Amino acid sequence: MLSRQTTLNLAKTLSSFFQVITRGHTTPTFYPFRAYDFLYERGYEPWLMNNVRGMSAFPRRFQEYIMQLHTGESISAADWSWEQRRNLGQRILTDLAEDTLIELDKQIRSAQPYNKERLLQQFQQLLAHLELDGYLFRGGKLYITEATVFDTEEATGTLLHLVNLLGFSNVEIIRHHLNLADEHYTAGKWDDSIGNARKVLEAITQEAAAAHSLKVSGQPLAQRIYDSPRDVRDYLESVGLLVTKEKEAIAKVYGLMSETGGHPYMAEKDQARLMRHLALTLAEFVLLRLQGKLTAITS
Repeated sequence: MLSRQTTLNLAKTLSSFFQVITRGHTTPTFYPFRAYDFLYERGYEPWLMNNVRGMSAFPRRFQEYIMQLHTGESISAADWSWEQRRNLGQRILTDLAEDTLIELDKQIRSAQPYNKERLLQQFQQLLAHLELDGYLFRGGKLYITEATVFDTEEATGTLLHLVNLLGFSNVEIIRHHLNLADEHYTAGKWDDSIGNARKVLEAITQEAAAAHSLKVSGQPLAQRIYDSPRDVRDYLESVGLLVTKEKEAIAKVYGLMSETGGHPYMAEKDQARLMRHLALTLAEFVLLRLQGKLTAITS
């Protein structure tokens, strides 16, 4: 599914197609009939087109309407549940994302040099957001890849929920590196994105070891162990939170993420996307193991 960040980027990008800054004005004017025509030509539902046609000349109203497709608020159906509204909103947003990429690609091909860079940046940023959500754009079509089994927004929320629930002391550091992994990806800084995803995995294993030591043995984790990713993994194995094969898997992925050179058979952005997913998956695995162990001790 499209995340909130992707939806926000889509709303702003799509809105730019239908607005103009006229002479003597500093703020753009939104032209609803242009948006109506765009939707009509591409076969969208009449209720959606009519809602857009009746909008004001302020771009923000259109942007909010697109954003509220994500929450289901833009869909008026009294007998529908909020889940049904959000599901329809996601379908429409996915169609809009595909059509927006197609339109941007068309505009880039015909743009004058002074406009091409701006359009290319819009295209690349929207595409990067979609890729983080598990979509690929190939041959004018938007395809779902791992999105059906890996919801990026949900995974991030789950991690932060668990680290808060477990009482970790460095929640803000983990949140900081999660945000940077996304920001660097959308900015095309693939190595930096991988590096921050690795730091998320490292911070969570450190904090898991520290929390276990304090809550189970009543003693703070030795600083020399906390500062060494290898010693942290060994500790997690020694206390039964990881078995040997699990520890080795985390160590190999951690090592892989530490060597971020380009691979001759894979695009750098694909490496960054997949490494981020691996880091979040393994981090959640460790958190769930710790939660289970602490629950068993207290029950």
